[in-house]
Amino acid sequence: PVVLKLADTTLAEGIGERGQVLDQFDCIKRTNHPESHWWVQAEALVGFLNLFYLTRNEQALKALDRIWQFINQYHKDHEFGEWLYLSKLDQPSAQDYYKAGGWKAPYHNGRAMMAISELVDRIRIGGESLTVGSL
Repeated sequence: PVVLKLADTTLAEGIGERGQVLDQFDCIKRTNHPESHWWVQAEALVGFLNLFYLTRNEQALKALDRIWQFINQYHKDHEFGEWLYLSKLDQPSAQDYYKAGGWKAPYHNGRAMMAISELVDRIRIGGESLTVGSL
């Protein structure tokens, strides 16, 4: 029940105007954190697909598709591969693109893609076809 409430709250209050999951909320200032970190988006994909798997909540699939569109447009480096630590919207210049280092590795996005593959298989085994936008 707690996880489902968290997912419902995120759907209602935690999705940015471009479809990304908002990283943080400052309860005192009542403002959202402006930056988008790659790992939050990757884990959100898994979370919303898992929500769909558990509840068949179609809003979860819509959120998943919007998050993927955001990742594809603002986090993925289509020319050289890998995902950027911060979205392109948060990068002041090309030299600030950060794809690997002390706090950035392909763990979250790689793990997310493997978990999604497993969840899609479970959904298909359950007799449902799954079509999620461009994912």
